[in-house]
Amino acid sequence: MAASRQHRDRALAWILWNQAATPGLGTWLAGRRAAGIVEMALALAGFLLFCAFFAGLVAGAFREFRTGEPLAPPPAWLWRGGLGLFGVAWGLALASSVRLWREAGRRDRETPPRVG
Repeated sequence: MAASRQHRDRALAWILWNQAATPGLGTWLAGRRAAGIVEMALALAGFLLFCAFFAGLVAGAFREFRTGEPLAPPPAWLWRGGLGLFGVAWGLALASSVRLWREAGRRDRETPPRVG
């Protein structure tokens, strides 16, 4: 691996974890544990709220199918709050990813080339 790309290659892997897999995971793997945990906790909370809405929707559909009575859907704040929290987590992970990328570029410029 060329010395001029060493840190950016590693940062790119962390960024992919952050943006494509789980918000906060790449930040945590990069060694920024507190920020990564906050990002992952927000993403998990958002995911669970959205899942609660979906589970309520499915349970209501099954009850309606069995009884024939139309039932009220679960409260909309569940899915809105879930998507909102997940969006905040993803945005924080994006900000962390930008910081990781810039720091890696600075480190690559400061790293002397390897000989031999």
